[in-house]
Amino acid sequence: MSQNQIILGLIGEKGAGKETFVKILTESLSHKSIAHYHFSDILSKTLSLWNLPLSRANMQILAISMVSSFGKYTLSNALKTIIKKDQSDIIIVDGVRWEADLEMLRSFPTNYLIYITANPKVRYQRIISRNEKEGEGNTTYQQFLNEEKSKTETSIKKISRQADITIENESTLDIFIKKINDSITKLFLK
Repeated sequence: MSQNQIILGLIGEKGAGKETFVKILTESLSHKSIAHYHFSDILSKTLSLWNLPLSRANMQILAISMVSSFGKYTLSNALKTIIKKDQSDIIIVDGVRWEADLEMLRSFPTNYLIYITANPKVRYQRIISRNEKEGEGNTTYQQFLNEEKSKTETSIKKISRQADITIENESTLDIFIKKINDSITKLFLK
């Protein structure tokens, strides 16, 4: 871990545009070394090792099981260990959703929490279009709304109130890019 390193935590509901944010940030700051980690990486690797489907439901079940069995800091401590070994200028920690995740983020000297959000209908359309996780393309809007009530999703609104920057992503990609670049300017030209 370097002295001038910046840790960016991303929080947002599924389909809000966190991955797009990372892509745009990486392109905009191509002169910087940037690492990108997901809290779900640990869950994905575990499910893969166990030869279980990489579905949103399985990830939620595993996250809840790990936290209830090994404590609320289980995933955040694992990711913190990985981050401490990384020498990148900027480290993006994607998928902040628990208080322990926020505590881990705030434990680094230079950190920012960025909330990416959009209304549920916009996010639902994105989710079924991308069909990223097993079965997502067949999800009904009601199922989508019900998933948002799961234990792994309900704290997002609460934690997002502590964000340093909020970016709404409900319009065109060009507008989202402008909002991201404006945010980058605020963060990096302080």
